[in-house]
Amino acid sequence: MKTAPIVPDRFSVFEATVFNYLLINPQLFDTCVQKHGGYALLLRIWIEEKYTNGSTAIEVAEMIKQSKLCIESIKVGNPLSMSVQ
Repeated sequence: MKTAPIVPDRFSVFEATVFNYLLINPQLFDTCVQKHGGYALLLRIWIEEKYTNGSTAIEVAEMIKQSKLCIESIKVGNPLSMSVQ
């Protein structure tokens, strides 16, 4: 019996590419969303909206870099938060 190859979800690939540009393991972001929700979940929804509207992964990564999000917290397993300046 032949089975069809598993085709990755295009948005998942796009999101992983964004986080690779940010030098963050995409699995760590996924864990952050599942474990903490909050800003991480909002960021996932925003990235999906940008994907749907035709933005490139590098454009999205640059917008995230310029935002007030403390994305480095994802690397150490902390919830995503906003920096207070």
